[in-house]
Formats: sequence, structure tokens, C-alpha cells
Amino acid sequence: DEVMLVTSWFSVCITYMCIVLMCRSFAALAVQPRLAIVLATLHATSVDLAHFAIIIVPTFVAFAVAGMCIFGRRVEQFSSIHRSIGSCFKIAMEAEFDWQTLSEEDFWTTASWIWMFIMLIVLVMLNMVLAIIMDVYTEVRNAAGSSETVLESIVQMCRSLPEWRQRVSPNEVLQTLASLPDVMSRQELQNAFPTMAPTQFAWLVSAARGKAQLQLQSETERCFSPRVLAAMKLGLDDSHEALRRISKSRPSSGPRERRARVCVEDIIQSMTVQNHWVMIIQAQLDSLRSRMHSVEEDLDAQHNKVGPDSLFSVA
Repeated sequence: DEVMLVTSWFSVCITYMCIVLMCRSFAALAVQPRLAIVLATLHATSVDLAHFAIIIVPTFVAFAVAGMCIFGRRVEQFSSIHRSIGSCFKIAMEAEFDWQTLSEEDFWTTASWIWMFIMLIVLVMLNMVLAIIMDVYTEVRNAAGSSETVLESIVQMCRSLPEWRQRVSPNEVLQTLASLPDVMSRQELQNAFPTMAPTQFAWLVSAARGKAQLQLQSETERCFSPRVLAAMKLGLDDSHEALRRISKSRPSSGPRERRARVCVEDIIQSMTVQNHWVMIIQAQLDSLRSRMHSVEEDLDAQHNKVGPDSLFSVA
């Protein structure tokens, strides 16, 4: 008995050790950009999934208890709470069940339990889990841009092997970049890493340019000013047409006059909201104009200082 007990606990420890090692491997895989997308998705969805579990777990357990009460006396798969939970999980994953056995005693009770379980758990809640994960994955994937693939990482490692003595550690690269300005020339970056291997330096320049292009693309996508202005123009056209109809009809006292007053009040309120948005957009344009002016001055100063080297962002 003691040998069997030790063997069982040894098997349990080995099992959980494999799971822990698998989780630890995620930290190593996070170094590769494409693999980091999956890990970032899981990390970003953890909070939403935890809150969603507060709803789905009690609902699932309630169906399992109800299934045990309905079918437990005559169906072995629902004879205990543990077997009922396992059977409900199998139905949720496979969407398959033995209808003849379940409905042998009472048709309508079985039908109501099966239909509610399929619609609420399988069709609604499980699809909501997938929707949460896929929505976050899309955002993380767009934020990553055209990052380096696993094959490209392997090729890069093979190319850098002959220059391993000149390779600068990632921690040193990050510390040096933290002390550098956001915008600089290629020559300035090379002066910051004079002993860096050519292959690693070319990879750093390529990564900096790719990230700068990604930031520019994301800022362009977030620019909603043209859409807001177009919506304002359409709203003003509709308001002008409504005022023209009101002034042309000249409604007398009564329901038509009240409707005209309500329409005029709505137009005035809409104009107030649009004026507020126009002021916000104007402030953003002024801020952008000021920033562009300062950036042009800095670029002219650096161009006169270091020559016609191309500038790029390393932030």
C-alpha cells in the first residue's frame, strides 16, 4: 500500500512538473515577436476571461446539478455531480448526446434541459469566449505589424554566429537606447554602439524603421478628424434643410408649431455639440502644427550637424 501511495504521488508530481515546465517555456518563447503575439493575447484576455468565468461557471454548475437531478436515477453518466459535470462538458465540447436514453422517461423535461443548455452554454457563452479572444488577438496582431517570423529569427541567429564576440547584450542595448533621443541619425546610433557587430546593427536599424512605420500607421488609423468633419457637414446640411422647410411652411399655433419648436431646439443642440467638436479638432490641429514645426527645426539642425543621413525612430 505504501509503495502504491508513493507511486501515485510520484506520478502526480511528474504530471504537474510537466505542466509547470510548459508554462515556463512560454517566457522563453516571448522573445520571438510572432510567438509573443499569442502570449500577449492570453495575457490581455486574462482579465476579461476571469470576469466572464464568474458568470459561466455558476451557470454551468447549475445545469450539471439539474442534469443530475433529472437523469441521475437512471443514467450512469449523470449519477453523481462529478459525472454530471463531465457529461455536460462533453456535450458542450462535442455537441453530441444520447437523446433516446435521456428522453426515455419524460420528453418535455429532457427537451427543455437540452435546448436551454445548447442555446445558453454552447451557442452563446462559448462563442462569447471565442469572440473575446479573437477581438484581442486582432488588436495585438495589428499592433505587432509585420514582425519577424520564426524562420527569419533562425536565419538572423545563424548570420550572427561568426560575430558572437562583437555581439552586444540585449540589456545593454536597452539601457543605451533609453538614454538616447527618440529621433536620431544612423551615424548617431552607430556612435552609440561602436563595438556592435554589423549584422546586429543592421537588424537594430531595420527593427527601428519597422517600429517607426508601425507607429505612423497606427496614428494615421486613429485620426478620426476627417470622419468627424464629414459627419458635421452632413448634419449641417440636414439642419439647413429642416429650417428651410419650417420657414417655408410657417406653422400656426397647435401641434405643428410644437413640433417645429422641438425641431429647432434639436438643431440648436446639435450645432452646440458640433461647435464643441470643431473646437477640439482645431486644438488638435494647432498642437500638431506646433509639433511639426519643432520637429522640422530639430531635423534641420541635425541635418546641418551630421549631414544628409536618413533619420529614423528608435523609440
